[in-house]
Amino acid sequence: MPLTRWDVVELQSRLTTMGFESGEPDGVVGEKTRRAIRLFQRSVALPADGYADAGLLQQLRSQSGQ
Repeated sequence: MPLTRWDVVELQSRLTTMGFESGEPDGVVGEKTRRAIRLFQRSVALPADGYADAGLLQQLRSQSGQ
């Protein structure tokens, strides 16, 4: 199931809070967001594909303690 626009806003906000600059949270997965996702994925030893999905959002939530 694809992420909603609000899910992407949350994902972008969490990435930025964690130090992975994804640009202004706008709900659109653009190049800055994909770059931030890849950097995050590398930091937790995941394949760095830059793909935003529900599993990635869940991982970001668990990393931030929520």
